[in-house]
Amino acid sequence: MMRDESLTPITKEFISIGAAAALGAEHCLATHLEVARAFGATNDQLMLAILMGSLIAETDALATSLRVYEDFKNNSP
Repeated sequence: MMRDESLTPITKEFISIGAAAALGAEHCLATHLEVARAFGATNDQLMLAILMGSLIAETDALATSLRVYEDFKNNSP
């Protein structure tokens, strides 16, 4: 997959950073941060990739929690 040239190597690293951040995979995140830095990523780009992944994960958790709460609220006496 990393040999596929549809995306640039640094773009693949940004995606990997976002995914690692969303999953809370510290070792993977540290590894992909190092690789992205070697490809020339700036601190702002690295932070954006982390924030994007984290926001997606938080949105999913919030949506799930709100659905459970609404079901609970609607089925309570």
